[in-house]
Amino acid sequence: MKQYLGINIGTHDSSVCHVTITDESVDVTVFEEERFSREKHKGLFPYASIARLVNEVDVTKIPATHVGATSFMDTLLESYANSEKKLFFRDFVDAKNCGLLTAQNEHLKHITHHEAHLFSVLPQVAEELALIVVADSCGSPMLWGRQNSLFPYPAGCDSRGHENVSVYLKRGSNIECVLKVPTQHLINGACDADIASEVYCKTADFVFGHWFHCGKLMGLAAYHQGAVLSKEALLKALEEDEYAPIKTKEKFDALTGEQFAYMARLAASAQAFFEDWFYQLFQKLKTDIPEATALYFTGGSALNCLLNTKVVNDKLFRKFHCVAFPNDEGVAIGAALAAAFKKGDYVLHKQFMSPSAYLGSKGSIATGEKLRDSFKNFDVRMLQGDYQMVANQLNGGDVVAWVHGRSECGPRALGHRSLLASAFTPGIKQQLNNRYKHRESFRPYGISILAEDVARYFEVEPGFQSPYMSFTPTVRVEYRDLLKEVIQPDNSLRVQTVTGLEPELEALLVSYKAISGHGILLHTSLNEMGKPIVETTQDVSLMLNEGSVKYLVINELFVTSEKKP
Repeated sequence: MKQYLGINIGTHDSSVCHVTITDESVDVTVFEEERFSREKHKGLFPYASIARLVNEVDVTKIPATHVGATSFMDTLLESYANSEKKLFFRDFVDAKNCGLLTAQNEHLKHITHHEAHLFSVLPQVAEELALIVVADSCGSPMLWGRQNSLFPYPAGCDSRGHENVSVYLKRGSNIECVLKVPTQHLINGACDADIASEVYCKTADFVFGHWFHCGKLMGLAAYHQGAVLSKEALLKALEEDEYAPIKTKEKFDALTGEQFAYMARLAASAQAFFEDWFYQLFQKLKTDIPEATALYFTGGSALNCLLNTKVVNDKLFRKFHCVAFPNDEGVAIGAALAAAFKKGDYVLHKQFMSPSAYLGSKGSIATGEKLRDSFKNFDVRMLQGDYQMVANQLNGGDVVAWVHGRSECGPRALGHRSLLASAFTPGIKQQLNNRYKHRESFRPYGISILAEDVARYFEVEPGFQSPYMSFTPTVRVEYRDLLKEVIQPDNSLRVQTVTGLEPELEALLVSYKAISGHGILLHTSLNEMGKPIVETTQDVSLMLNEGSVKYLVINELFVTSEKKP
């Protein structure tokens, strides 16, 4: 058994992880910085995550050679230099005895951003032959990456700019980089008009004030059903139109119909260019490498459910798989595994990783008597695996916070840090927006559905899988009225297909189906807009004390916010 550490020092979404490698398996624990700092998109050195890491793992027993590090946009040394400018950096490093995670560790393995994404996926690739596409706004500087990459760049590859798309071909235990697409500009600066993700980020920045809000743009795009602007017309509008980005729910909801329609058209235009650009890329890969029938998609661009659904619907590949953690929190995993690969301790196509998304801290949620003590001032009942009472509350129109075990690695709650409600309750979307989530009215909500029922409600083939809410299939005509509270204007809906791999959520859906006739629940992350998803028992308890939620299931406890006399 070998232990490795990985660290991602980004301008946003920093993280650290601990990896244990045996002869056949890879076990991972990820500590996402924003979950512990309680600051959304927290970047630079992951102080709070490291503080949690050293409480759970004896890092002094991990050799200095067993550490991989990566960063976003900057070279790794530039990222460390920026971190060291922060007050008390050295004091923190000394106090936590974590110098091996810093540049003072001369044995540190420098991993490029896209190869860190790549290695976070590889332990889940069972096929002998598969394509792995990494795509985001931008990654490591191309020149620095060429000098530090494990796998040589393709011949004639441009070394200017930053990584934007990297395509890798896995043949057994061998990896070849077959394509590198660089971008010549950085996000929030000048826009590279030939790069889909840059145009998308620029549009999100124009409408909402920051490229972080690409997810909002995807939701807004569904509200425009007519002709879209050409790429040239879209970029001209973004450059020439006078518009102050709408940064609050109240201001966006107050837009006139004409203003809202214009914003939706911009969003749909950016979405159309994004889809066309990637679709052409995937078609070229299928033509050039026809023997590769499986494609794994990761990086921030893989969060675009509309693109993912189009690729699946058109059956470009026999298998098109989006991982649970395509965003930058997941690259700490890849940094650790790439370091292990360099040392010969991780072997491709031999040591595999569970497809589970639940890779968060093992100690964030208390158990047993300690958990009961955390809620001793509230009305608490033991569930003992029977979720009938919870199903009754949901069927009655109540909203329930749902917390179990380790948190999800990645940007989406999938049944361990979630807020659940009946998708059929009149006005439920507005209720969630106004009372719990404080989101704009156009923002979509997803659902969790029993996997065996998904083809009944959606225009998909039997066996369709969306365990990480990566796809937005079209609702069948006969169920559009039933799901009218949550369906998008284009009749799509983001889904999580639930199987026995999520036993608690599956049991709840079965109980709810026995009452309502439908194994479907509205599902969103347990957080307020602008705040990270909750992580610890203390975070959950605070939400209960503040009255943010009324009903809570945490492991085997059913808790109500009404305090005992």
